[in-house]
Amino acid sequence: MRDIDEKDLLLREQDEGLRYAVFAYTPLCGTCKLASRMLGIVEQMLPDLELVQCNVNYAPKWVRAQEITSVPCLILYDKGSETERAYSMKSVDELYMMLKPLGEKR
Repeated sequence: MRDIDEKDLLLREQDEGLRYAVFAYTPLCGTCKLASRMLGIVEQMLPDLELVQCNVNYAPKWVRAQEITSVPCLILYDKGSETERAYSMKSVDELYMMLKPLGEKR
């Protein structure tokens, strides 16, 4: 996963042609580390998936605008709109099924 900053996140939201997912985390969160490992596996299974990560400590405006209530948080975007959000990441299989539509070629 590629790290992205708040400025780039806010710019991405204006681009209505993008399909991507954002993993919001904090570095000291153990659950975030586990979710990141699972997402790394999914990322290898879906090579066309655009998956970025954002340390919420450095993106307060974006966190408030998105009304993120806790981390880890995975937000899926398709054509400029949020399509799905998950705070609980239970398994690689669940994440794969959630992200598969975004990772498929058009």
